[in-house]
Amino acid sequence: MLTRPMSADPAASLVNSGLRQRLTRRLAHLPRETRDTGFLLTVIAWITLPLASSIPPWATLLTAAALLWRGWLAWTGRPL
Repeated sequence: MLTRPMSADPAASLVNSGLRQRLTRRLAHLPRETRDTGFLLTVIAWITLPLASSIPPWATLLTAAALLWRGWLAWTGRPL
């Protein structure tokens, strides 16, 4: 039987669960295209993260800025 460890601060876990519920509700109401875009941007960020130490800092910053910009456009429902 698997059990989750109890948090030392029950108030913190209530806040975290409230934030998680709001985020889950917000994500559930997003259009499918927005959720797919968010997933793809997360995968791109996850793949490029290990490369950050071997490429120039300006390239890392430019990549992060492009991913954040595209994520913001998707989240707010604005056209590309």
